Amino acid sequence: MSTALRRLADACLDLAGGSDWGPKNPWEQIELAQPQRFAGSDFRNDGPDQTVSRAEALAMWTTGAAKVIGWSDVGSLAPRNQADVLIVDRDPLRCTTEDLADTKVLRTMLGGRTVYDSGDLAAPADD
Repeated sequence: MSTALRRLADACLDLAGGSDWGPKNPWEQIELAQPQRFAGSDFRNDGPDQTVSRAEALAMWTTGAAKVIGWSDVGSLAPRNQADVLIVDRDPLRCTTEDLADTKVLRTMLGGRTVYDSGDLAAPADD
């Protein structure tokens, strides 16, 4: 997160998160995007006026990433989109910034098919 994210967002650019530098954990990257803090330090880039909201930081890893790479059928839950879903152990929009990096994936579904299950979710009840 070495750029002025707020300036880029205000210029209506499509922003995507990436893990080519710093933490490889996207939740840590989302955490770092808010205060614009460099990983492992208290150094902040371009001051507090360049922070982005939690929703904007999360969008960089979902809808924004899909837009940047030109994939219109991923990145959001919408009709005719692929049924790619990630279930996590907390609400990433409401948990504290400090707790965000500890977010655990409980289940991952790609195209509607479970490809990862931590075993921590109850099985769906039979109707």
